[in-house]
Amino acid sequence: MRVLLAIIIVVSSGCALVPSGESPPPFQPRPIYKVGNPYVIDGKRYVPKIDYQYDETGIASWYGDEFADKPTANGEIFDPEQLTAAHKTLPMPSYVRVTNLSNKRTIVLRVNDRGPFIGERIIDLSRRAARELGFLEQGKTLVRVQILRRKSLEAAARAGNKLAEKMLNVEPSPYEPNPDEPSVAGRHYVQIAAYRSRRQAEHLIDTRISTPDVIIEETENTHGTRFYRVRLGPFTTREQAQTILNQANRQGFNDAFIVDSK
Repeated sequence: MRVLLAIIIVVSSGCALVPSGESPPPFQPRPIYKVGNPYVIDGKRYVPKIDYQYDETGIASWYGDEFADKPTANGEIFDPEQLTAAHKTLPMPSYVRVTNLSNKRTIVLRVNDRGPFIGERIIDLSRRAARELGFLEQGKTLVRVQILRRKSLEAAARAGNKLAEKMLNVEPSPYEPNPDEPSVAGRHYVQIAAYRSRRQAEHLIDTRISTPDVIIEETENTHGTRFYRVRLGPFTTREQAQTILNQANRQGFNDAFIVDSK
């Protein structure tokens, strides 16, 4: 079950007038930075807090159309096809790396909602995130969830949190597409690097990639050597992928190339 942000609209006696024959514009909640107060769901108490050391293993599930177009806990509008997640206590917005331990797929997600509140599940993902991690049909899976400190601080600062601005004592990421822009699912990726060490791939994401549309793909060559590919996407058209490839090249990823997924 998802706890939706309660929205109370107070109308004063001096409210603005709507011209005759026209409908008032629809109310659009605005995303905000939020940690929140302790709360109780089904008799269990949860204490939201800032925790930039968060690293936990547990069960992930996903949610979709039943909450589409409704406000999340920090005032954004939930879109099942965005790379987002719900967590019980982490700040909103923040970014986490989620690894499906059954197939080793990894993805970076934006936390913008509260939940899940079923059993011992630790995170609830959007439908698209579940699809990318390969457990859409299964419904739930064992994952590792790690907060990305720098990316989370940047997101908090963009949302107006002054403390996060003070904590950001680093240079801006050299590759800085806007992680708040809508993502589009598709079949084209931009591969920017490949490593023999997962730690190297994760370090690249932590320090140089600021978009949530990034995955680590584990693979082996014919000799059994394991590699970890860092890819951006997916993108609907090859033209979109080419635009990102051009940006990556300008930021020093000279060996980047487009991968057309079948």
